[in-house]
Amino acid sequence: MSTTETRRAARAEHTLKAIKGFDALPDSAGVRLPVVCAVLGCSPATVWRHVRIGLLPAPRKVSPKVTTWPVGALRAILKGAEPPVAPDSAQHARATLAATRASAAA
Repeated sequence: MSTTETRRAARAEHTLKAIKGFDALPDSAGVRLPVVCAVLGCSPATVWRHVRIGLLPAPRKVSPKVTTWPVGALRAILKGAEPPVAPDSAQHARATLAATRASAAA
């Protein structure tokens, strides 16, 4: 196994552990992008697009290289709560969210 494959496997294992522990985390905890992608079932580009249009909360910058999303806000979104949306983009965000949920259900 090459070094790159070893790193990918280690990263995947770490993400899997983080997903399994997601329910045990307090609402104030933060999770990184790979966990957000796995929990929501989407790509990093989709996560950032949803942040930009207001479907996901803005992440917190913990350090120059570490960005986290609040677990409590992600849980609220997973439970179907209305995501935080800027008033000017509310209609677009609702349409995008409905389309995303419809495609996930299909």
